[in-house]
Amino acid sequence: MKGRPRKDTSTKQEKLTISQAFMRVTVALPQAPSIEDPLPTHLTFFVDSRFTTAQRNRITRLITGVMSQWARYYINRDNGVNSPLKQCTARYARFNLAPEWFEDKIANGNVAVDVMMDGLTRAFIANGFGRAFRAQIMYPSPGTTPPKAIRGANASDPDRNSLSVIINPKTLSRIDLGDTTLIGSLLHAWLHRIGYRHPAELYTSYFIGEAAMCLMHGNTSKQSGVPDSRLTAFLD
Repeated sequence: MKGRPRKDTSTKQEKLTISQAFMRVTVALPQAPSIEDPLPTHLTFFVDSRFTTAQRNRITRLITGVMSQWARYYINRDNGVNSPLKQCTARYARFNLAPEWFEDKIANGNVAVDVMMDGLTRAFIANGFGRAFRAQIMYPSPGTTPPKAIRGANASDPDRNSLSVIINPKTLSRIDLGDTTLIGSLLHAWLHRIGYRHPAELYTSYFIGEAAMCLMHGNTSKQSGVPDSRLTAFLD
């Protein structure tokens, strides 16, 4: 006698397929003076297609904002003066002044900013001439904690590592949040990519934190009354 068909008690799992298409975006690189190596005319980024047009435009503005600060540093240096970012960072940065790849001891914040700018220059050259892995602007992965704003995974070689970052789309869409705050967040993420470190959740007095916060408060004195905690909420 045939028995009744056995009930299928197995759990069927549907595969979640997420399209990870990227859009190619080029951003013009300002031509900074007094740099001996040839500079590319632009940098190329591959932006996750899930970002909206408005978010993608803001990402471009943030990248341009960091590049502008980089170019201003070299223009000021060529004229024999320190850039506002250098003055501000040197005033507040005390710890972890050197990136992983820098072997000599750095005496003070002024020298530390010079080393940082050299690292950014090398990273821009590597990106622009295709010597580094392609730079991806990524959407947070499902099931993971999104960054507060912009996050860059630790890396150590500005001549080979890309300028890839993960960006929280909700932060990009906040109209109450000025671009200057997110420009600082992007700089912080890129500094992680070129070898800078800080203890977890500690930013004040650490180079990678102070350089970012200087951009966030317009390279002015901290006496303006904005607490560090309001700015570090957008770091890492």
